[in-house]
Amino acid sequence: MRATWMFAAMAAVAFPALAESDKAPPTRWQVMSMLEGGSSHTCGDTMVDKFSVELRGDVLRFQAAGSSNDLKLLGPLNADGSGKVHALNRKNREVILDFAAGEGPRTIRYTPPYSVCVWSLIPVNAPAKPVANRN
Repeated sequence: MRATWMFAAMAAVAFPALAESDKAPPTRWQVMSMLEGGSSHTCGDTMVDKFSVELRGDVLRFQAAGSSNDLKLLGPLNADGSGKVHALNRKNREVILDFAAGEGPRTIRYTPPYSVCVWSLIPVNAPAKPVANRN
């Protein structure tokens, strides 16, 4: 009986902490895509110049022209916000996402399932980062 109360007490402390991580505000920014790996003959042209990317917890959402595509991240990012992470698309196929370091708008490299193509999703109008004084 004592073990049950201990478990209940630990759960009461742990579950609200887990719920808090889901309440973190999403990060949203505009990107342009650029083909980095593969050829335009094999990978095709980009039909949309700019589109929206939203990172909310472990889901990355692309939105363009009224349609959206959600990718479920299968692993965590590094402490600095970077990382090469596998994710599942809506057909449960693995894609590869390679995040540059940072917390807000940053470049993401996207490799579709079963593809040699690599697309860089480069932030548009990202806030300027301070430049170190070289004097």
